[in-house]
Amino acid sequence: MPNVVYLHAQPQPIAQFLRIGVSAHRVVEQLLLAGRLPVKRVVVEAGAFVRQGDLVSALQQTGRELVLDTNVAELSSVGRFQGAAKAAPWANPEGILTPAHFKVGENEFDIVGKIARFSVEHRDRR
Repeated sequence: MPNVVYLHAQPQPIAQFLRIGVSAHRVVEQLLLAGRLPVKRVVVEAGAFVRQGDLVSALQQTGRELVLDTNVAELSSVGRFQGAAKAAPWANPEGILTPAHFKVGENEFDIVGKIARFSVEHRDRR
């Protein structure tokens, strides 16, 4: 802005993340394609990741930083389990996630392993 005079050094911008909602991804996709998406960091929910695959690929191609929200908090809560989070690949189809699901070597569910494998598999969708 030409009318702003800094008395000290110009401040650095703060880290800004855009969280893509379950249903708002089409609007974000339109902004990205029009060159009007000003953010560099984007949070994508695991429960909506597959459905938003085209947007995720486009964001990666433009060099945006992607953060995967694993939805583990929602999947561990009785009141939130039935929402969009239940589409996460590591959701327990029989109910909420419990502490036992996170213990290494004590169950076949392997939440942490599933999240890690998913992240590696989808790190570059170009």
